[in-house]
Amino acid sequence: MVSSEAYREKMIIPFGCMKIDELFDGGLKVGELTLVYGDYGTGKTLLCFMVTLKCLEKGYKVIYVTTEKPFA
Repeated sequence: MVSSEAYREKMIIPFGCMKIDELFDGGLKVGELTLVYGDYGTGKTLLCFMVTLKCLEKGYKVIYVTTEKPFA
């Protein structure tokens, strides 16, 4: 499925964790911007990396933007 088709169908990418999926109404909505924020050490970066990997494995294109840490 190409990006435009996914956008039209409002695809949802689940996190794979029932509690987190519930917080996000089933998962991440394809074509929408999602901001993840919280206190230091709460797992934000790990969550984002896990979702990024899951999307890349499915062949989706991903833009990952961070404003706190450089990639080293």
